[in-house]
Order: sequence, then structure tokens, then C-alpha cells
Amino acid sequence: MKRWMELRLLSDLCVSNGENYSAWIDNDICYDDYGLPIILAKRLKGCIREVALELADWNTYVELDQKKILITETQVNCIFGTGGSENGIIKLSNAVLENYNSYIQEIETSSYKEYLSFQNVLNQFTYVRAQTAIDSRTGVAKPETLRFTRVAKKGLSFRFSYELDDPLEAAIFELAAKALKQIGLNRNRGMGRIQINSMKESECEKQQRKQEYYLKQIEQVKKDLEAIGSERAKIQYFLWADTKLLFPQSSNRVTETYVPGTNLMGFLSWEYQKQGGMDFSLFQNGRVQFKNAYISDGSHRFRPACAGYFVDKDLESSVCYNYIKEPEQEVVPETKK
Repeated sequence: MKRWMELRLLSDLCVSNGENYSAWIDNDICYDDYGLPIILAKRLKGCIREVALELADWNTYVELDQKKILITETQVNCIFGTGGSENGIIKLSNAVLENYNSYIQEIETSSYKEYLSFQNVLNQFTYVRAQTAIDSRTGVAKPETLRFTRVAKKGLSFRFSYELDDPLEAAIFELAAKALKQIGLNRNRGMGRIQINSMKESECEKQQRKQEYYLKQIEQVKKDLEAIGSERAKIQYFLWADTKLLFPQSSNRVTETYVPGTNLMGFLSWEYQKQGGMDFSLFQNGRVQFKNAYISDGSHRFRPACAGYFVDKDLESSVCYNYIKEPEQEVVPETKK
């Protein structure tokens, strides 16, 4: 049975496969052909196996069906295997980014694909850290000690799956995975802090439906844009405020009476990135324009009225006048006979 787990970075992480992808980077992370960082399954397997052996050495019990079962080294070796030719029974996948399929779909179908090289994509999720050794006597850097390390940014979330048929073996693996707190390079110097949690089946299905819905939306928008051609598509939408909203004016003490278009663009661009969007040029150079959101009754959009408008209350008919454009004139109401 395939189960999914989530791995979240609590600090910067560098999990290398021992090879240098760049001439000026000494320790590089693993990434795929698109530039998306990944964590190899063999690294995860080795780290989780080490924790599982420690749990067995500490006589740790795992709970299964309201029973406590002692973890043994034999069970651990059966799951993960041992050194040499004896392989374990577990099937473990590489850990990939959350919304990984959405990223690939966006890169493949983007109209700005020439700008989405693997290096540009990689720079969105990683950065390079420099470190050196300092001579305690002179206070200057020691010669030939400067090192550059590419790390995945803190806060990224990864997903990986594993397959185990026996519920007891699955419980042992998940307990060991959740107990794993640090992996990768310089784990004793603040790097590589992680948190692993199991994902319920409903959460996995929800995540899958979310990705499928997002991909369908991308395809539909692209079809609409191709059909329209050079003309702009106009989309009307309604907002419902579940709580009080505050959009400060220049004084920061009084809120606007409407939702500014700049706030809408900032929110939607942030949500677009959360859902896996990579084509950030959509929100640049005026490609997408957001108008202000004004109060509505559910079917009509009420815009602010000019201060020069007025209605003569003495007249039975609601005639509206504009003092700015129309000359002021005396209006004599008709008398009823």
C-alpha cells in the first residue's frame, strides 16, 4: 500500500549526492532537469534507518491496534535491508517539492519558456552560502578555506511516498521518520533541521484534486487567451468579506471604502505562487490589470458618486443634477391642481 509523508524544512538544507554540478560550488544539492530541488530516496532511507536502529537499541515500543510492540533490530533490517546484497522490502520515492507536477506543467507550457532555464528555476528555491575558517590568532581567514554551498531555502515543503504491506512495518517506519530531525550537510551547525509528518489519505486526495483543478484552470485560461487573440479577456468576480477589512489610506488611520486593485493583484500573485505558478510575468508589464472592487448588492457594482451630484428632493421624479458640468438653475416644482 502506498502512503505519503510530508517533509518540511525548518532551516536551510543541503543534501548532496557527492557530485559537483558547478565549477565554483563545492557542495551542491540534488535537482532534476527542470532545476527543481529533490531529496534522493537513498539519503532519506539511510537517515531513517539510522533512527530506527536507535529506537530498537533503546527498546522503544510502537503502538498498533491499541497494542504496544517492541521494535527489534531484525524488523529494522527486514524493512531497510543491511549492508551488502540484502535489500529491504520498503519502496521509497524521492522527495519532491509540493505541487511538483504543477511546476513542471507550468514550465512546459509557459510562453516565456526561454526565461525558465533550470538555473533560473533553481534560484527560486535555493541560494548559495559562503563559509570560511578564521585563524584565532590573527583574526583573518585561513588560506584556501573558502567554501560555497548551495542550500534549499527554509520553509520549503517536500512530499515522498513509501510502500509497505505489513501494518506493523509501516508503523515502525513512520515512527522512525517522525523521529528524524536533522539530515544533510552541517546538521550539527544549524542546517538540515526538518519535520516529517504522515499525510492522511484524505489529505493526499485533497492535494491531488487541488493540483488537477489548478492544471485544468491553466489549460482553460490558455485556450481562452488563444481564442481571444490580442484582445483582452475581461473577468467579473465578486468578493465576500467574512471579517472586517482594513485598507489604510495615506494617513494609515482611515480605511478606503473600496478594495484597491493593487491589493488584489498582490494577493492573487501570492496565491498564484503558492499554487505552483511559475510564469510571474503575468503580473508584470500590465499584462493583467486589476480594477478596484466596489460595494455591490450581488448583481450590480456601485461606483463612488461625484461630490457635485445632487437630487432635488422637492421633485417627485428622481432627477439627478451635476453642479460641475451643468449650470446652476432654479428648478420650480409643478403645483398640483
